[in-house]
Amino acid sequence: QTPVVSTPEAAAAQLSRDSVKWGAVARRINLGLD
Repeated sequence: QTPVVSTPEAAAAQLSRDSVKWGAVARRINLGLD
């Protein structure tokens, strides 16, 4: 469940955290496939 984001800054911060998290997941997957 995602909380409602009230400001563009909060939305950007949330997106940044999600991007970092999924970027790390993608790197682990890619390393595992090599």
